[in-house]
Amino acid sequence: MFKTELTRAKRDYIKHRTAPKFEPTDIVPLTNIAFRKSFGRPEHVKKAIEQRGWNPLNYYLLTVVPFPDNAIDLTGSDTANKENDPPKIKPINISQGTIGSYYVDLLIEEELKNEGRKKRNQEIKDEQKSKQQKIES
Repeated sequence: MFKTELTRAKRDYIKHRTAPKFEPTDIVPLTNIAFRKSFGRPEHVKKAIEQRGWNPLNYYLLTVVPFPDNAIDLTGSDTANKENDPPKIKPINISQGTIGSYYVDLLIEEELKNEGRKKRNQEIKDEQKSKQQKIES
């Protein structure tokens, strides 16, 4: 939906320009127009949040498989009677440990990135201090 609305906004924008050319400053207004029309629809947003199990915000997301194909029951059972109900979420299989290790790996990877950023930031600060000391002396 976003891509469609962005294309429409680009077409409307080009109609009002003398040259069919986009400047870097044109991106934000076009994105704002497309965002409002695609993601700014409260009824659709509420439905998507409900179907994904994101409301209420708690640790429920960590109890389901992160991959949509495994997390949603697509067998079609009981869908004829309950068309408005959200898809059923399958619980994770903790005994194999694949999902737990997936989240642990993500946490460790993010922590290593943060440590690397802090180390690089400290190196840059140290270089600046040494350059400043050389200039002063």
